[in-house]
Amino acid sequence: MKLSLLIWFNAFEKIIPWIKKARSIGYDAIELFVQKLSPQEISIVKKLLSEHNLDCISCVILPEDADITSNNKKVREYGINFLKRCIEITAELNGELMTGVVYAPWGKVVSESPKDDWYRSADSLKHVCEYASRFDIKIAIEPINHYRTYLINTCEDAIKFLESVGKDNLGIHLDTYHMNIEERDFYSPVIAAGKRLYHVHCSENNRGILGTGHICWDEFFQALSEVSYDGYLGFEFYTPSVIGMGWKRVMPSIDEVAVKSLQFMREMYNKYMRR
Repeated sequence: MKLSLLIWFNAFEKIIPWIKKARSIGYDAIELFVQKLSPQEISIVKKLLSEHNLDCISCVILPEDADITSNNKKVREYGINFLKRCIEITAELNGELMTGVVYAPWGKVVSESPKDDWYRSADSLKHVCEYASRFDIKIAIEPINHYRTYLINTCEDAIKFLESVGKDNLGIHLDTYHMNIEERDFYSPVIAAGKRLYHVHCSENNRGILGTGHICWDEFFQALSEVSYDGYLGFEFYTPSVIGMGWKRVMPSIDEVAVKSLQFMREMYNKYMRR
C-alpha cells in the first residue's frame, strides 16, 4: 500500500512543515503543485524529500494563459512549453507521475467550439506525452466537475480522450469528490479505467475526514481491488486559507484530518485490497 498526501496551501512556507511530518504520520509521498515552484524552492523540496524518504507526485492545474484548447497557436505553444517545464520539474524531484487538470484551464466552463477544443487539447498533449517519455514519466488526466471545466467531467470522457491522444504514458486520475458529482456510482468508472488508472484521490464529499461523509467507499475500494490497482492512494484536503474555494466551514485541525483519513484508507485497503 502506497499513500500520498496533498494539502492545498497558498504559501510555499506552509508546505515545508508537511513535507517534514508526512513520513512520521505514515504517508509515503507528498503531492505538490509544481508549476509555481522557483528553482530555489525545487532545491529545498528535493533535499527534504531525500531527508524524509518521500516520493513526489506532481500536480498541475493549467492556467488560463497556457490554454492548450485555444484557437490561438501561440497560446497553445505556450501551454505545451508550460507543461513540458512541469515535466522537467517532476524529473528534477525524481517523480514518476504528473497528474491533474492538464487538458484545459481550471475554471473554463463554456466554449463556442468544444469539439475543436477537444482535438486541439489532445494534439497538444501528444507532444507533452512524447516529451514526458524521455524522462519515463507518466501523465494522468483528472476528470473534474462541470463547475470547473466543460471538457472532461467523467471517466468515460477521459477514456475517449486517451483514445484521441493515443499515447501509452497517458492515463486517468479519478477523484471521489468529483465522481460524487458527475458519476452514477463509484464502482463502474474504476472498472472502466482498468489498467489505465494511474492515480486516485480519496476525497470525502464535503472534503472532510474520510469516512465521515456519504462517499460509497465500499464500492470504490471493491473496484480498485478488482482492477488490481497498485498506484498511490492519495488523500486531498483543502485548508480554509485557499483562495477561491468558498471554504467557510469550521474544520478539525489539519493534523487530525490527515491522521484520521490515513487510518481510514488503511482500513479500507486491508478490507478490500490486501493480498
